[in-house]
Amino acid sequence: QMTPLVGEAVASAIYNNDLERLNNRKSLGLILSMDLRGYTQFLQMSPKEVSSAFMKEYHFMVSSTVGKFGGFTHKTAGDSHLISFGLMDGSADLSDIPELREEVMEAEVRKVKVLVETSLQMFDELIDKYLKLKLRYDISDDLRIGAALASGMIETQIQGDENYHQEVNIVG
Repeated sequence: QMTPLVGEAVASAIYNNDLERLNNRKSLGLILSMDLRGYTQFLQMSPKEVSSAFMKEYHFMVSSTVGKFGGFTHKTAGDSHLISFGLMDGSADLSDIPELREEVMEAEVRKVKVLVETSLQMFDELIDKYLKLKLRYDISDDLRIGAALASGMIETQIQGDENYHQEVNIVG
């Protein structure tokens, strides 16, 4: 029941009482940081009912599109999202086996290419949906999606107070 709320990897770790599985998890992957440019002005200038309804649909659109392309949304805060590709999919790390070192390097290059292609396809679809959403709500061009994409070795870290609140953060 928690899977839609926290994602399959986190729900599985909670269910199996194995949160350590989410800590220091490393993988070659991508991080997409995304937000709405002009969001504060949009909130100030729009009726609350309009901005609330628009943002509810926007968050649904981001969540469903990221999920469709195999991404994982780590954080959402207001209009911003921190998304990874390739980190939470559970790929095995074979880099410590000397006989496989060359094959692992070739596989990593292919993986990054696929992840970049996948994330760009996701972003392209997201932009198309976003433009249609803006049209439905008659929102000006001043509200735009801004994004940055980085690739490399990324890892999860459980951070925070274990007695109060912890998060699975990504570093990379």
